[in-house]
Amino acid sequence: ELYHHYTGHDNNRDWYAFTQVETQMVVDSLYGQWHPQIVNDIHQQGVNGTRIFIPPYMDPVEPNIDPILMAGVAQMGKAMTWRLTAEGKVGVANNTSYDAWTPARAFQHYHGAIRILTETASADLASPVTVSFDSLRAGYNVDPKQAGVDFLTLWKGGRWTIGDIVNYQTSATWALLAQSANDRFEWLSSYAMVEARAVAGKATAGREGWPVAFVLPVQQQDPAALATVLRILQRGQVEIRRSTASVTADSEIGGVGMHGSTTYPAGSYVVFTSQPYGAFAKALLERQRYPDLHEYPGGPPKRPYDVTAHTLPLLMGVRVGTVTAGSVSAGDAIAPVAAPALNVAGLTGGKRRIAMYRSYNASMDEGWTRYVFDTYHVPYASIVDKDLRAGKLNARFDAIIIPDQRSRALARGLGGSYPDTLKGGIGEAGAQALRDFAEAGGTVVAFNNASGYAVETFKLPVKNVLEGIPPKDFYAPGSIMRVEMNPSSPIGRAMAAQPMVWFEDSPAYEITDPARATAIASYPAQGDPLLSGWLLGGSKLNGKAAAVDTRVGKGHVILFGFRPQYRAQSIATYPMLWAALRGEFGTQQP
Repeated sequence: ELYHHYTGHDNNRDWYAFTQVETQMVVDSLYGQWHPQIVNDIHQQGVNGTRIFIPPYMDPVEPNIDPILMAGVAQMGKAMTWRLTAEGKVGVANNTSYDAWTPARAFQHYHGAIRILTETASADLASPVTVSFDSLRAGYNVDPKQAGVDFLTLWKGGRWTIGDIVNYQTSATWALLAQSANDRFEWLSSYAMVEARAVAGKATAGREGWPVAFVLPVQQQDPAALATVLRILQRGQVEIRRSTASVTADSEIGGVGMHGSTTYPAGSYVVFTSQPYGAFAKALLERQRYPDLHEYPGGPPKRPYDVTAHTLPLLMGVRVGTVTAGSVSAGDAIAPVAAPALNVAGLTGGKRRIAMYRSYNASMDEGWTRYVFDTYHVPYASIVDKDLRAGKLNARFDAIIIPDQRSRALARGLGGSYPDTLKGGIGEAGAQALRDFAEAGGTVVAFNNASGYAVETFKLPVKNVLEGIPPKDFYAPGSIMRVEMNPSSPIGRAMAAQPMVWFEDSPAYEITDPARATAIASYPAQGDPLLSGWLLGGSKLNGKAAAVDTRVGKGHVILFGFRPQYRAQSIATYPMLWAALRGEFGTQQP
């Protein structure tokens, strides 16, 4: 089971989308009321590395974070490292593993505070472990078997317990509190300077290139998506106004295209960057350009800790204009935006019988899929290995979803010391049942890496052109890509917003038998497909399929070579999923 009902460890990736009630409550009742200047964020990491990580973070730093705060992070982290080292704590690491790129993990950095992430080596829950020195593994900038400027004292291995975890975290917390108390005036003065710079906007040194404002027209392809973006900004304490006259933006992203100069009517929503948390809005409303970092010149990419893009206009298909200069006439801040009514024509309360496969090798993507379906009130049944193996699936279901998971994990499932009732994965019996289901007219929908399992299981006429390519030649760790929709595909036509997909270690397909398979969406035949984030080797995507409709007997297997419901954020691609589940295959139906 996922330890969070919907998101598993992705509950620590929700600090700008605010999808989960736990995140909402912390933001609303703690950060939104107390506005802390220092946040101590306590975590645990793997056992075969350093004993504790304390900032400074490694590169990159997201460019909208005030450098005063990053200097504060470095100062606090080094003060904590100093105190722990003086106490005799060994294995303390800085500048490794964890970066400061995404607001998904660092709400505080956009709200006048430093976030001190500490990551202590784990035990076996509450049971001790024994770790040999030779088993310790290096991370970026730090090798736990070699002392250096970011790792001053070695831990020689041995027994590691929950008591050690508590001792290290207690010492780290007391060090943070002592430093805060001793330098209280400097911390508060620094916080005041950060906020003074924020309200000055582009008049602040280093921010001359910032836009004056972002403009969101009221008329959008998906009003619910617009409401979602506005509510995210408001929960992040961003002030939104309405324009009192027409506004001309220099450029626009999201919606049905990417344009140059666009004029919006009076009454459009306006987000000024010169406000206390304007940096938070800017980080979410602009395209990300992740720096091209490598482990060494000519070497493999330096992997980010998490994904590299978080552009809400693209993810949610909402038109947003950027005003780079001049003034915008706007009224007072608007009242809180009401939550939109979420439903799906033909699926919410409908008669389609949908099943969602749930692996005992728990998948966070499966949890996110359940969350999206629950919020849109789309009924479904969760099915596990034994349900698939039992067969006769057509009697119960019209469509079966296989969320993102590697082929091996799906086919083999759990092993080791788990009970026999939880072992074995889908297995051959379950695979045959899926084949029988499709042959008899059922629809199987596979997400991202689960598409590879579907290709193998159904012997589909497609080839993943990215398989086996090393990261130095192709790499996209979590970015937004441009695609072109096939107008003859009803599933492709369902996506009215800006054609884009969320690409995260995803496949890209070449169709080997056009008589049996049709591209729903493809990457552009020429040019760079990257819209936001980081991409190496983009030419390998040119002309390849991102989503494919394949015919199997009387049924269909739909390959989404991406996550169409990524962390409940990629609202722009939801319509493709809904169309596939409704069985909208049009003239392609045999």
